[in-house]
Amino acid sequence: MQDEKLTPYRYKAITEDGEVTVGVLAAESENHLFLRLQEMGQTLIKSKKISKKKSFLNKLLPAKITIKDKLKLYIQVQQMYRAGIPLLDALSHARYNNQNQSLNDVANEVYKKVKEGLSLSEAMSQSPSVFGNLEVSIVSSSEKTGRMDDALLYVIDHLKATDGIQRRMKKATRYPIILASVLLVSIIIMMTYVVPQIAGLVLTIGGGDLPIYTRALIATSNFFVHGWWIILIIVTLPFIVVSAIRYLSTDLSYYLDMVMLQIPVLGELVRKIEIARFASVLGSLYTAGISINDALQETEGVIDNMVVRKSIVTARQSVLHGATLSEALNQTGQISGTVVQMLKVGEESGNVRESLDYISEFFKDDADDTIEAALTMIEPALTVVMGSFVLWIIIAVFGPVYSMFETIDF
Repeated sequence: MQDEKLTPYRYKAITEDGEVTVGVLAAESENHLFLRLQEMGQTLIKSKKISKKKSFLNKLLPAKITIKDKLKLYIQVQQMYRAGIPLLDALSHARYNNQNQSLNDVANEVYKKVKEGLSLSEAMSQSPSVFGNLEVSIVSSSEKTGRMDDALLYVIDHLKATDGIQRRMKKATRYPIILASVLLVSIIIMMTYVVPQIAGLVLTIGGGDLPIYTRALIATSNFFVHGWWIILIIVTLPFIVVSAIRYLSTDLSYYLDMVMLQIPVLGELVRKIEIARFASVLGSLYTAGISINDALQETEGVIDNMVVRKSIVTARQSVLHGATLSEALNQTGQISGTVVQMLKVGEESGNVRESLDYISEFFKDDADDTIEAALTMIEPALTVVMGSFVLWIIIAVFGPVYSMFETIDF
């Protein structure tokens, strides 16, 4: 079978259990697709060729390759390789089997490079925007030991862990941002449209003798209407300043990360997520046969917080001078005693990978608990703010009305 004859098909099939499945699979023809699906225990219902030609929109806006897209590619290659299919053939089949056309293009380039004689890690390293250094390092190490099946599993585990950590970060930030945005929009609408409509009535009723809270509401509304650009600057300036600092000064960026770690709840959450990421990545690299020093060096690149990253750099220097990993991390003062004790037990028992896996899972679960606790506090806090704001408007509007009725002699 010539690889160039393979064509991607979008198919609909039914399993032996009666479950309907849909997907994308490469084959020479529809008959070949039927046979391939039969080998997988499925019966073809219908199929359609996927055009390899890119539309103008696809060329202009190529699809973003996500971690989940890469996971599917690795899983396909690993399963075929484990079933006894040669690596080159596994790459050939997998290069057309993804919904993401951009990933198909990259996979096709990797296949061509491997076919030309490069190793898989060398072919992957030529697409650095898609395949990270960690993935390349794990595959490269396993190529030397002949454990490619294990290497692909390590990469899959690493990407799953990375995806989980990213979802935790999004969960920690997305919901509060949505709530805060809704609150801000509500306040802007009230101050720019609702309050000005009723301000005239309030001024007519109360005249010049208005309570201070009513005058404060009207003044605030006028500020929103006429000084909106100042509010825009106040809201956006912190983000601009922080971004500029991150770009221009490493020292100030380090200071910002240090301050972040001191913020209640948020700092604790950031530290837990970074430790979970560190343990997960280090465990994958260590199990793949990479030396602890090289594994620590690779791990530095995936740590976002500069304070935690510097502690890993310091620990690596200590390891180079003969210290154990647990001793080196303990000396930094940035890694919790729990991590140090778990690693020490792993070193003494010869189960470092198991200890790293346990640390990663422990801190992932701990981070989840911290996120849930933070969210349960944020929602009622924002509700109180919104309720207080609405109460202020009600009191400021109806206060003068009630005062007017008190002065009327019935």
